Amino acid sequence: MNRIDEGVIHLLRALPPSLLTSDQLSLVDRLYHSIEQEKKRAAWPMINVIGPNGAGKSALAKALCERMKLQLHRLSVGRLPPDGPERFALYRLLEREAALSQFALYLDTSEMDDASSPNAAASVREVVEQLGLFLIVGSRERWRAERRTLALEISKPDASAQKSLWLQTLAGVPHEVNGELDALVQQYEFGPAAIHRAVADAQNPRSLSNLSGRRETHGR
Repeated sequence: MNRIDEGVIHLLRALPPSLLTSDQLSLVDRLYHSIEQEKKRAAWPMINVIGPNGAGKSALAKALCERMKLQLHRLSVGRLPPDGPERFALYRLLEREAALSQFALYLDTSEMDDASSPNAAASVREVVEQLGLFLIVGSRERWRAERRTLALEISKPDASAQKSLWLQTLAGVPHEVNGELDALVQQYEFGPAAIHRAVADAQNPRSLSNLSGRRETHGR
């Protein structure tokens, strides 16, 4: 059985499934072919997906990894041990597990900057430079790194694209949204991940009461 080592599993979080707009799917296709070309010359580059909250950065990263037949896990940088031998031993263990289990790592820096989170920002920079595996960094601005990087900017889906994402996510799910969908899109600027969560929560009676107060704060 192929299981991720218990020494690193606490650092990893699964990324939920979510849909992309047709334009974003085209970007995934272009990025995939660019990576394939880069791999012929050297090791896989780091990917930097740039965009505002709600643009669908993590959804695009997940779709790209699915295209590449890789799992994708979010790395919880805050759970890394302090600087020292233990941290660097974890880096090597992560590299081994990524090779054995065929996964990539996603780092989310959208809420991070040097002024408000200097330690977290420094930890991400260290991870980017020290981890020799396939990394995808989601950020609001370009993430500067010494390692070879492919950067891709994406924008937040417009109202038409959001409506399309709602329709795709609601397909096959019993609902009574129908004529209220335009008003829903106008009121809530949800990205792909947030739309998926909203529909999933709405199917759970215990979570239904939270839907009306949900705002797009984590749809990266």
